[in-house]
Amino acid sequence: MLELAIIAAICVGGALGITKILRKSSDYELKLMKKQFKALETYTLELEEDNKSLQNTMNRKERGPVVPDGDILSFLPNVLGDFTNYAPKWLRPFLSNKEIQGAIITKIQENPERFAELFGKLIKKKDEKQTVAESL
Repeated sequence: MLELAIIAAICVGGALGITKILRKSSDYELKLMKKQFKALETYTLELEEDNKSLQNTMNRKERGPVVPDGDILSFLPNVLGDFTNYAPKWLRPFLSNKEIQGAIITKIQENPERFAELFGKLIKKKDEKQTVAESL
C-alpha cells in the first residue's frame, strides 16, 4: 500500500510538474510569437516606406521636363538642361555642350514649330508635345 501511495504521489507530482513546464513554455512561445509579429510589422512598415520612396523617385523621373508659360528665351536653356536627362544616350554629350546649346537655341528661334514636333517625338508623350506647341 505504501508503495502505491508513493507511486501515486510521484505520478501526481510529475503530472503537475509537466503541466507547469508546458504552461511556462506556452507563455514563452506566446511572448516569442508576439515579438516576431511585432518585428514583422515593423519590417512591413519599413518596406512600405521604401516602396513609397522608390515610387516617388520613379514618378519624378517619368514625369519629363516641364515647359513653363512665357517667353521662349527665358526658359529654353532650362528646358535643354532638363531634356538632357531624357534624351537618347548618343544625344546627351551634344546637349551638354554650351556652344551646341547656343546653336540649338538659334535654330529653335528660327523654327519653333519644328522644335515642338521634334521635342514631342523624343519625349514620346502627347501631353508634353501639346504643352510645348501651345507655349510657343
